[in-house]
Amino acid sequence: MNRIAAVSLLLLSPLCAQAADAPLPPSSPDAVFVSVTSGVQPVADGVLRGGGEAYRVVLDAVGVRFEPALGAQVAVAQHATLAPHSLGRGDAMSALAPVRPTLVDRTVSRAHGDGVTELLDVRPEGLAIAWRFRDPLPGSGDLVVRYAFSTSLPAPTAARDGGLQFELPGVGGITIGGVTGIDANGARVAGSLRCADGMLEMSLPAAFVATAAYPLLLDPIVSTLAAGSGGIGANDFDLAYDAGTNSWLVVWNVQIAANDSDIRGQRLLNGALWGGLIVFNNTGIAASPRVANLRQRGRFGVIWRQTIAAANTVQLRAVTATTAAVTHSLTVASSTTDAFGQIDIAGEGSLAIGSNTDSLVVYHDRELDAIRTRRVSFNASDNLLAPPAVDLWTDGIPAGAVYALPCVSRCSGADGNVLTTVQRTLAGTASVHCAGVSITGIAAGVVGELPLPTSSNFPFALADVDGADGRWTVFAANPAGITSAVHVNWTSVGLLTFGPPIDPQYGSAVPPRIARSAARTWSLSGIQANVHYDTFDSTSDALGNEVGSPPNSTDTLGAVASTGSGGAPEFDDAVIAYRSPTNQLLVAFLRSHGNGGTIGNLGGGCGVAGTTSFSGNPALGSNGFTCSVSGLSPTALVAVFNFATAGAPFVCGACTFTPWQITLTPPIIGGASSVRFAIPPRANLAGLQFETQWTTIDLAQSLCPLLPGFVTTNRSLLTLGQ
Repeated sequence: MNRIAAVSLLLLSPLCAQAADAPLPPSSPDAVFVSVTSGVQPVADGVLRGGGEAYRVVLDAVGVRFEPALGAQVAVAQHATLAPHSLGRGDAMSALAPVRPTLVDRTVSRAHGDGVTELLDVRPEGLAIAWRFRDPLPGSGDLVVRYAFSTSLPAPTAARDGGLQFELPGVGGITIGGVTGIDANGARVAGSLRCADGMLEMSLPAAFVATAAYPLLLDPIVSTLAAGSGGIGANDFDLAYDAGTNSWLVVWNVQIAANDSDIRGQRLLNGALWGGLIVFNNTGIAASPRVANLRQRGRFGVIWRQTIAAANTVQLRAVTATTAAVTHSLTVASSTTDAFGQIDIAGEGSLAIGSNTDSLVVYHDRELDAIRTRRVSFNASDNLLAPPAVDLWTDGIPAGAVYALPCVSRCSGADGNVLTTVQRTLAGTASVHCAGVSITGIAAGVVGELPLPTSSNFPFALADVDGADGRWTVFAANPAGITSAVHVNWTSVGLLTFGPPIDPQYGSAVPPRIARSAARTWSLSGIQANVHYDTFDSTSDALGNEVGSPPNSTDTLGAVASTGSGGAPEFDDAVIAYRSPTNQLLVAFLRSHGNGGTIGNLGGGCGVAGTTSFSGNPALGSNGFTCSVSGLSPTALVAVFNFATAGAPFVCGACTFTPWQITLTPPIIGGASSVRFAIPPRANLAGLQFETQWTTIDLAQSLCPLLPGFVTTNRSLLTLGQ
């Protein structure tokens, strides 16, 4: 490989530029608890919906309905409803009328007049109820707030903190914590809580109320008690990346009851939770959430299977990456005779002018005995379009064939093509087949099909696929727990060709998951009660050196996605989602930081051009390698990063320039700028040398007569190493 080709490989696209105000996630693996979150959002006029880790709530002008996630141990969702009824002191009680709720972040408020505000804070652990009294109320005696109260749970028992428990024995239920009064000076007093005759009464003692400094707070909390098999619930989750916001969306389901489950979502930015919980539904049984990036619109597409009574559907919602707003909805498919099988979704992976703006849903239609696809796109008016579904595989073709378990690569490339895989059973033998599909035309169509190689003892029957631009990787498993990966290429004549099998170190019969980027492919499988990850080269058949298990993993179920899932394959970052020992959902950020390679200082800087720094050494396989410049002059207009083959410099006045070859112009924020690029794990790159340099355009400086306003940092010589 010559040096010009190598430098093009390392800096392939301006998408590599990253602003200095978006710090990179920490080195991996670091775990973040995703399901320990909460949020609330509008769903209709005056109606809000939200929840926390093990509950959901619906709030409107009348009151609030709280439903604990008790899992499949209960047949139907249990609940408690609280509607503000009256408040006052002694005999001076005033009736409370319905009040339209106001939402700020995760707190809902209802103003009840005369400086009285009801606050409902949707927290991860439960719904915190507080009443704020700006001024003393008229009358004397205890301060009392009453809710009209009803519940599907048994009569309450006393809790140790002065609260009440409404509990199904051995299952769980709801707890309402003890009442506390807090005045403006921080003085506190224990109140009382009573439930009788359809009323929940919260009160503070008269002596405290009479001498309190205002404003005064009355403050209990409603939460799930012993949530049984709540937590993340029904055993399925997925995630995808959005390059425009450098964020991830993780989706999962929560089992409220045997016939009731929610699909939920949470964004992550820079390795931490971003914003609040997104609750996509609150009716019926929702399962198998999948997510893809709708990059051209700056959105995610979330799909799931839903059953309400006899109605079975595949649902889609669009989520804005920047705000988490749910903007569009679509019923992709519906049936009243049979539930749908496995589903999957591919998003958009290119922002090139004229590139496709479609995404593709793939699903198993058991009613029609077919694997079907349906295109989803937005028109110029931002309306959601979805032409009729198209059959990819149909049972009985060839004679006796039965198809199931479809998957599709996470996003299309600039060519608008994706790869789908399916399990085919013929004459009692199951195998994985795949087909390239175009989603740029009027309808999707199969353009080629070949069987995935199978083992001699057990056929491979479970698979996942990822990739783009005619280069994919299929990761398959068989019932014996053996896994194998195969690179698939779409040739210029429209045929699919296969590379030799690649056998990762870890394997299991648990459905395998895979995430591919330009240089590195991450595989994920469950073994020995743990999730394990493994890597191999995306363009060769060589195994990588990243293997292991993320923190707190004691389960075999997991999901993985790379930055390629949002159309940024030049980075090899991946995120793993998995369950903890306490049935909570975690993610671990995976990034390689090699130790090989060297960086030399060649000098040549001039003027106030800033100071260059690097995130580490230029090691093969280091997918988070970053070069930054800081201390730029306040008058600097543009910072240009140059990455070039080593060669003779150009000297002008006091400045020494490395001739420009590949340049990037990331934004200057706070006097600093940075770029990041991946170094592929390829042995033939070892020892190659490249130069980097920052050039600042600053009209207040003029050290080069030929290029007034141009100043440079020192040149750096990078030698790639193992």
